[in-house]
Amino acid sequence: MEQNIQKKDAWNVAYKNFLHISYFGGFIFLVFLVLYVMKVEQVKAFISIWLLVTPLVATGVWYYLAQMFKKRDKKAIPFGYTLLSVMLALDLYYSGINIVMILIFGYLLYLVYKASKAETIISA
Repeated sequence: MEQNIQKKDAWNVAYKNFLHISYFGGFIFLVFLVLYVMKVEQVKAFISIWLLVTPLVATGVWYYLAQMFKKRDKKAIPFGYTLLSVMLALDLYYSGINIVMILIFGYLLYLVYKASKAETIISA
């Protein structure tokens, strides 16, 4: 009896995870945009234009990184390592030890590492 054991494609797993993060960032941007446009009294004090621009730019960067993994671009590895390391350092600097963010960025760094060690399939 033969078992069908399929190896997970690390590039595809990284692509899907970064794509989901970009979708979540887009959702956060839309929530802040709606709150900004409606000028809700309770959140009026902390909603600024920078709170709108930051999730929009972050969503674009996460989406771009996801597309790099989809295309199996070798530049995704150093870009991912650099982006995640900087984001982890900024998170530690500004918010101290936030275990949730450390776990999220650690998992994403692990995905980039797995993709860097995986065999790449070049299709012509």
